[in-house]
Amino acid sequence: MVKKCLFKVNFIKGKISFHKTYCISLIFSCTKGSDIEEYPPVAQVQVFPLIGDTTTIFLADASTSYDENYPNACLEFQWNWGENEEWSGYSINQTSTYKYDSFGSYMVSVRVIDSSGWTDTDFVEIMVVEDK
Repeated sequence: MVKKCLFKVNFIKGKISFHKTYCISLIFSCTKGSDIEEYPPVAQVQVFPLIGDTTTIFLADASTSYDENYPNACLEFQWNWGENEEWSGYSINQTSTYKYDSFGSYMVSVRVIDSSGWTDTDFVEIMVVEDK
């Protein structure tokens, strides 16, 4: 994100005071190594619907996840739909969809990572029932 600001700067040289107006472009980004006290992100996931069958496409939404140090644009998300121990790769996608092949109870998990490598995980249990 680029934000342009206009600053008026007063210089004092000896006993003579003069001012100039400068246009300064500030670039804000997420970087490691800042003097800000680091906190891990907070992962929050919701799944819609919580109960479905094998024809249901489940939607997991982690868009309410946040980090006090960095804006959401700097968070990355990793998904596990509970059928196996495999996690997806990290991406900036705050949502994910999935369709189950068999009925049962599944734990849908999201892992959130910030620019400093801090992580947090949240999960929701969903049910896949037999087709009607």
